Amino acid sequence: MKKFALLIVLLLSISTPIIAQETAEDLLELGIKNYWSEENKDLALDYLNRAIELDETLVEAYAYRGSIYRIEKDFDAAKQDLMLAIELDPDSAITHAMLSRLYYDQKELTLARATCG
Repeated sequence: MKKFALLIVLLLSISTPIIAQETAEDLLELGIKNYWSEENKDLALDYLNRAIELDETLVEAYAYRGSIYRIEKDFDAAKQDLMLAIELDPDSAITHAMLSRLYYDQKELTLARATCG
């Protein structure tokens, strides 16, 4: 009987699919993909939030999340994320471009030019 039970457990473990754990990078990639789809900003935001929960150093996750906040007109949250992304990587071109766009949307043209230049 023990051998039969062991055989059942073994067969179940072999036939049960292993569910891959999503990595922060996987979630970031999904977030960026959905960012560029006009209808999926909420889904993109969800993926980016989950990516940041797993890895608080993902510069692009903060940059894209900040850009979504800008689109939603939550300028304070946008600036907070974009500034954090710049702290993490001062040379991130995408982050500087997104911050420049935020300043442009806020009619801060001098800051927009300075940020991009």
